[in-house]
Amino acid sequence: MPENTVTAPLAPMEPEDVADTFAYIRALHAGDIDAASMVADDTDLEFQRLLLGLMGV
Repeated sequence: MPENTVTAPLAPMEPEDVADTFAYIRALHAGDIDAASMVADDTDLEFQRLLLGLMGV
């Protein structure tokens, strides 16, 4: 069984952040980069890093 390498607990997300995350993922799955970019542009820098992490960037 793989060992859990997470060293810091995840911070709770606000409901708006959860909605933005799903909107971003839906746009990516649909291939709509413009919509994904608009979602990311409306978020703060830390959240943008989280979104980029979803893509493996």
